[in-house]
Amino acid sequence: AQVRTVKSVPLRLPEPLTIEVRGEMMMLDADFAKVNAALVSAGKSPLVNPRNGAAGAIRQLDPKVTASRRLTFFAYGMNGAEDHAFSDQVSILDFLKSLGFRVSPNVKRVLGFAGIKAAFAEMSAKRKSRGWGIDGVVFKVANREQQEQIA
Repeated sequence: AQVRTVKSVPLRLPEPLTIEVRGEMMMLDADFAKVNAALVSAGKSPLVNPRNGAAGAIRQLDPKVTASRRLTFFAYGMNGAEDHAFSDQVSILDFLKSLGFRVSPNVKRVLGFAGIKAAFAEMSAKRKSRGWGIDGVVFKVANREQQEQIA
């Protein structure tokens, strides 16, 4: 019931599927400010940070409280991909987008260590202006066959 209140999670899929979508629930910086302003104006304590606010919102027993926290979901992968002809991570993300899920606009294909280093520097420079907090950058082997060999 709590997840159903998150607008970036589609309530219906365009086709019947057996998949498990993985991602991250978060509060965007602007939404965090709005939620805290509403809490303070109601005489309540503000949330300490967006991460704890998002985690606490999902654990709420009352879905109305969850809805008031203005959460956003970014999909980053899925179980059940082997049942589809996805050869790489970008194809999976494109598929999730086609189903109505939101994926990070920061997804970028890079090659080799030089590409990783450049992408890291780019993200570091944009870190404060992303609109949500980040702890770091995740690099993932795009090729699904290679992912399975590594695991």
